[in-house]
Amino acid sequence: MESNHGVPLGAPMSAEHRSGHSGWQPIGGLGIAASVLIGLVALLGSVRTVAQLVGKIELALLYEVLYILVLVAAAAVFIVWVRRARANMHLVAGKRMDRRRGSGNRYLWATRYVSDVWRASGPAGAKGEGLVLAWWLTWLASRVVPAIDRGVADRYPVAILSVLLEAAAAVMAVLIIRKISQWQAVPRF
Repeated sequence: MESNHGVPLGAPMSAEHRSGHSGWQPIGGLGIAASVLIGLVALLGSVRTVAQLVGKIELALLYEVLYILVLVAAAAVFIVWVRRARANMHLVAGKRMDRRRGSGNRYLWATRYVSDVWRASGPAGAKGEGLVLAWWLTWLASRVVPAIDRGVADRYPVAILSVLLEAAAAVMAVLIIRKISQWQAVPRF
């Protein structure tokens, strides 16, 4: 049986069909924008931390303001990207999505949407969902570690750890965005 789009029910939709389908939401450009902004957040966080450690407080405050502005922009673009990618799940995965969504890999509610999109967008048997969990836990750690800084006499190791965690989380987020965007852009039949 075929749908009204000429694609067998439950089969992933080809690029030709997706581009003409009113429900298809392109994510490539948003993925690039989110990746650039996420990288800029990590860079600004690193520069801000260095300025703080060397005692350039006014410069650190400037970088803090820039960091917050870019962080808000990155979060907004990332959320829109995830929403669009999630909206495409039924077109990408077809009936396969229903079976995969039932898995018990719901570690944290905040990763639910990214995890769903990862599983539905990837080809059957695709590995790497652990990357989603690693990204989220690393990002959470990058938010918690700076709180430790307040009670430690030698701030350098804690500050460096915080910067490294934020950079690692940024790299993982970009990898996730690129992979899902790639999966949703390429037909699999």
